[in-house]
Amino acid sequence: MALFIDGANLYATAKSLGFDIDYKRLLSEFHSRGYLLRAFYYTAVIENQEYSSIRPLIDWLDYNGYSVVTKATKEFVDQTGRRKVKGNMHIARTVSVVFGKLRTLVMLLAPRVNRRPR
Repeated sequence: MALFIDGANLYATAKSLGFDIDYKRLLSEFHSRGYLLRAFYYTAVIENQEYSSIRPLIDWLDYNGYSVVTKATKEFVDQTGRRKVKGNMHIARTVSVVFGKLRTLVMLLAPRVNRRPR
């Protein structure tokens, strides 16, 4: 079995519901349910930034048994002239799943949360 976590959306969903995820307990729970080959955590990171709020979590996950997969964000200006940051992990996650050839697959994909009220 393998665990594939969409870090950004899971974090946003947990935050909107008002709770924190205990990643140590999460990993322990999946280990208790069978042979856990690997636990992947996918997230985008802003490169060339002196401090990133996600960096301590990424380092902790990496040290504590998760396989962290990061991708640099892309910065662009939209049609209205606003600066946007995009970090799409869908392809990396899909490739890992397809080439994993696993019997049991667990994906923690949280629904996209509207982060701004309309």
